[in-house]
Amino acid sequence: MKVRTSCIGGIVSQTRSVKVCAIGLPATDLSVLARALSVSAGRERRYELIELDDVAKADILFVHIEAQNSEAFIQAEQTRPVPVVVMGPKEESFDSPYFAVAPLMASRLLKVLDQVPLNDHGSAAAHVQRRQDDSHQDYNPSAKRALVVDDSAPVRKQLEVGLKAIGVEADFASNGDEALIKLSQAKFDIVFLDVVMPGKDGFTICKLIKKNPTTKDVPVIMLTGRTAAMDKVKGSLAGCQAYLTKPIDDKQFQATVEKFVV
Repeated sequence: MKVRTSCIGGIVSQTRSVKVCAIGLPATDLSVLARALSVSAGRERRYELIELDDVAKADILFVHIEAQNSEAFIQAEQTRPVPVVVMGPKEESFDSPYFAVAPLMASRLLKVLDQVPLNDHGSAAAHVQRRQDDSHQDYNPSAKRALVVDDSAPVRKQLEVGLKAIGVEADFASNGDEALIKLSQAKFDIVFLDVVMPGKDGFTICKLIKKNPTTKDVPVIMLTGRTAAMDKVKGSLAGCQAYLTKPIDDKQFQATVEKFVV
């Protein structure tokens, strides 16, 4: 991402050149994306669509929901760990905090992209890398600890940043079985638990956590893209303390953590 500073009429402004790499988009939606980015030239963020071969230069990955498990996307994330915008049908459950509903509309696309955080002092990838470096700092035994259980890397990253901002250390699991192992090995003050995961779902894992005398008093917050009332009832019956709907609202997330932990 390049930042250019200009001065017009005594007013200093900055224009960010943000590179977007699309993965798995149908030809029609790719055309809409390209058209939307082409009209951003006069805006604070000027978006540029780049080829998959240039993914190492990307500031944002834009992926179709059906391509999230594709080899191309996995390699792209490993090459350039940047924020991800997921595109899919409205009825789908999005695991990314940033998503675009199909069919794509140019005006709506720019609003979605403008919500994606970028580092003012470097690329988004550098910002992610700094967060990864910070996660390797020495463990503080007096700090509150949270376990985030979600198979979506973007969701884990979002919660990691939110927890760190209020002084809570985070550990992660991508499925229920891994979470149970971590809970048996260390003490956590709160668990954020995705409902839909490979293997055992969140309701099952929540019941197991609450049946274990060692972990039964740990607050469990369910994470889901579903809004059906029955799902919240199932979560309550499983023993969870609260329910957060994806995309997770930062203020609601912070209030939940402060209620049960801080």
